[in-house]
Amino acid sequence: MSTATSGFKPLASLDCSTGTDSSTGQASAAESGEPAPITEPYVLFVYQNLEIDAQGRRWTTMAWAKDLALHLDYITDLTLVSPARRVETRSPTMVSLNEPPFDRIKYIDLPFPVGWWQAIRTMPLQVQTFWRAMSGASIVHCGYAGWPFVHATLAVPMARLRGKFVLANVESSFWRATAGSRWIGRLRGAFSEWMIRRTIPMADLKILTSKQYLEELLPPGAPNAHVTPATWLNEDWLVSDDEAASAWDRKTGPIRLLFVGRLIPEKGIPQLIAATEAAVRAGADIRLTIHPLSKTAWHDEYLALARALGPDVVTIVNEIPYGDEYMQLIRESDAVMVPSLSHEQPRIIYDAFSQAVPILGSATGGIGELAREGVSGRLTPPGDVPALSRSILWAASNRPALREMGCQGRASIQNATHKEMHRYRHRLLRETIDAHRPLASERP
Repeated sequence: MSTATSGFKPLASLDCSTGTDSSTGQASAAESGEPAPITEPYVLFVYQNLEIDAQGRRWTTMAWAKDLALHLDYITDLTLVSPARRVETRSPTMVSLNEPPFDRIKYIDLPFPVGWWQAIRTMPLQVQTFWRAMSGASIVHCGYAGWPFVHATLAVPMARLRGKFVLANVESSFWRATAGSRWIGRLRGAFSEWMIRRTIPMADLKILTSKQYLEELLPPGAPNAHVTPATWLNEDWLVSDDEAASAWDRKTGPIRLLFVGRLIPEKGIPQLIAATEAAVRAGADIRLTIHPLSKTAWHDEYLALARALGPDVVTIVNEIPYGDEYMQLIRESDAVMVPSLSHEQPRIIYDAFSQAVPILGSATGGIGELAREGVSGRLTPPGDVPALSRSILWAASNRPALREMGCQGRASIQNATHKEMHRYRHRLLRETIDAHRPLASERP
């Protein structure tokens, strides 16, 4: 089996208080020479919502625009297949896709259903759009995401049927039913998992963001399966020794905890709120800041639960675009909360470590691969409210230990930048394509 644990090599520990670096540098994935660009017609199926304004201009989130731009560094002929909705006024945090390099992209829009009934009605159109989008492609890249069904479970077998080179990418596992899910959620989760396990092996190249996904979703010995952690960090966002030490020196008063993410059950929001309440009742002097990403069906319900703890405990902030101000919010915190219930590998862990901030999170497969218990964070069983509460209570009186954990986390991700991730994936893609000649456009 061709399996890479990661394109990023962990470094040894680093002492933020003294600036002593005891690590040895590791070679980047691209130092042996850049691979050739991907010039073959490339279709990217993703579930990243786009907005089209009254003038026909396209907009998306800053984070997705950043990722898309790096795709264009090595893909010369890109078609993006993604949901798009027409709006009178774009969302204020959106950025333009009408400027270079995005003007090189060709777009095929998927329906943007609102509610289950509309989603079911538009499914035939979505399938037709998948088929049409693949017509001129040599390479079909499918992310395992989508609503109300995981798009790749249809797109991957369709692409194989048409003789295309297929890249399958798994970055999250939202489809999995979580503790407390209703029967319909458990049924939908079980069916989605069954479909995913049967379609991922069809891909010519499989990229997964955690070893847990590799072990659970693919059979042993599956060829061309690689674990490449997801990170969107810029190199200049990683704090220096002096910056880390200065940030920690300024931290006084109550321990500041930060949650960043979508307010959905899979992120463990009810458990986080319950654990915070229990820790405060036990005497923890803490402040929890919640930074919601986009609005979800649970948004108002979960915010109401959080606000019930009182303004002296919980602060809700408006979404901050992914960038310097966002990193500053993390840097000013003592710990980042990652109470996820599923085995995803959240990018927020890389964000936290880049600012020398540890995590308090769940001991899931994806999280445990990045954060080491007692070294760069504290990990508790997923969904275990008493355990999470004890972890928060411990943090409330252990700022020096949090500082040391944050420095250890920072030392472990020195090569883990967004650009390096794409360089590594580019190399995997180029090597696998070249080993699979001829491509679909050249096949009889």
